[in-house]
Amino acid sequence: MNLTPHQQAEQAFYDAVAQLLGCAHDYDPWIYDRRTRWNHRRLGNGRFTQHGLVRRYSSTLIHVSLRQPALTAHYTSEQAALEAIAQAVKNMENSG
Repeated sequence: MNLTPHQQAEQAFYDAVAQLLGCAHDYDPWIYDRRTRWNHRRLGNGRFTQHGLVRRYSSTLIHVSLRQPALTAHYTSEQAALEAIAQAVKNMENSG
Protein backbone atom coordinates (compact mmCIF):
# COMPACT_ATOMS: atom_id res chain seq x y z
CA MET A 1 0.00 0.00 0.00
CA ASN A 2 1.37 3.40 -0.97
CA LEU A 3 0.94 5.87 1.88
CA THR A 4 1.31 9.62 1.65
CA PRO A 5 3.80 11.32 4.01
CA HIS A 6 0.85 12.44 6.18
CA GLN A 7 -0.46 8.86 6.40
CA GLN A 8 3.02 7.55 7.21
CA ALA A 9 3.34 10.04 10.09
CA GLU A 10 -0.13 9.12 11.32
CA GLN A 11 0.65 5.39 11.18
CA ALA A 12 3.94 5.91 13.06
CA PHE A 13 2.12 7.84 15.80
CA TYR A 14 -0.57 5.17 16.21
CA ASP A 15 2.10 2.44 16.25
CA ALA A 16 3.90 4.30 19.05
CA VAL A 17 0.66 4.58 21.05
CA ALA A 18 -0.04 0.86 20.54
CA GLN A 19 3.45 0.00 21.76
CA LEU A 20 2.96 2.10 24.91
CA LEU A 21 -0.42 0.50 25.59
CA GLY A 22 0.86 -2.97 24.79
CA CYS A 23 -1.79 -3.77 22.20
CA ALA A 24 -2.14 -4.22 18.46
CA HIS A 25 -3.33 -1.49 16.11
CA ASP A 26 -4.30 -1.86 12.46
CA TYR A 27 -3.79 1.32 10.47
CA ASP A 28 -6.33 1.84 7.70
CA PRO A 29 -5.83 5.00 5.58
CA TRP A 30 -8.75 7.44 5.65
CA ILE A 31 -10.69 7.25 2.39
CA TYR A 32 -13.60 9.59 3.11
CA ASP A 33 -13.85 13.36 2.68
CA ARG A 34 -15.03 13.98 6.24
CA ARG A 35 -15.98 12.13 9.41
CA THR A 36 -19.60 11.22 10.01
CA ARG A 37 -21.19 9.18 12.74
CA TRP A 38 -21.12 6.11 10.47
CA ASN A 39 -17.79 6.08 8.64
CA HIS A 40 -15.29 6.20 11.54
CA ARG A 41 -16.37 3.42 13.90
CA ARG A 42 -14.15 0.55 12.75
CA LEU A 43 -11.17 -0.55 14.84
CA GLY A 44 -7.87 1.05 14.00
CA ASN A 45 -7.12 4.69 13.29
CA GLY A 46 -7.21 5.67 16.92
CA ARG A 47 -9.42 2.97 18.43
CA PHE A 48 -7.50 0.72 20.79
CA THR A 49 -9.32 -2.38 22.02
CA GLN A 50 -9.78 -2.46 25.82
CA HIS A 51 -8.12 0.95 26.16
CA GLY A 52 -10.10 3.66 24.40
CA LEU A 53 -9.54 6.30 21.77
CA VAL A 54 -6.54 8.35 20.67
CA ARG A 55 -7.21 10.56 17.65
CA ARG A 56 -4.50 12.40 15.73
CA TYR A 57 -6.32 15.13 13.82
CA SER A 58 -3.00 16.79 12.95
CA SER A 59 0.49 16.91 14.42
CA THR A 60 -0.68 19.77 16.66
CA LEU A 61 -4.08 18.42 17.76
CA ILE A 62 -4.27 15.05 19.47
CA HIS A 63 -7.32 13.97 21.49
CA VAL A 64 -6.76 11.25 24.09
CA SER A 65 -9.70 9.51 25.76
CA LEU A 66 -8.52 6.32 27.44
CA ARG A 67 -10.31 4.13 29.98
CA GLN A 68 -7.28 2.04 30.89
CA PRO A 69 -5.06 3.75 31.81
CA ALA A 70 -7.43 6.58 32.74
CA LEU A 71 -6.48 9.67 30.74
CA THR A 72 -8.58 12.28 28.96
CA ALA A 73 -7.02 15.40 27.44
CA HIS A 74 -6.10 17.32 24.29
CA TYR A 75 -2.45 17.82 23.35
CA THR A 76 -0.76 20.23 20.99
CA SER A 77 2.08 17.91 20.01
CA GLU A 78 2.60 14.22 19.39
CA GLN A 79 5.48 14.16 21.85
CA ALA A 80 3.35 15.62 24.67
CA ALA A 81 0.60 13.07 24.00
CA LEU A 82 3.03 10.14 23.96
CA GLU A 83 4.70 11.33 27.18
CA ALA A 84 1.32 11.67 28.91
CA ILE A 85 0.24 8.19 27.78
CA ALA A 86 3.56 6.71 28.93
CA GLN A 87 3.18 8.39 32.34
CA ALA A 88 -0.41 7.15 32.68
CA VAL A 89 0.69 3.60 31.87
CA LYS A 90 3.51 3.86 34.41
CA ASN A 91 1.12 5.18 37.08
CA MET A 92 -1.34 2.36 36.37
CA GLU A 93 1.40 -0.26 36.67
CA ASN A 94 2.68 1.23 39.94
CA SER A 95 -0.77 1.40 41.52
CA GLY A 96 -1.90 -2.09 40.50
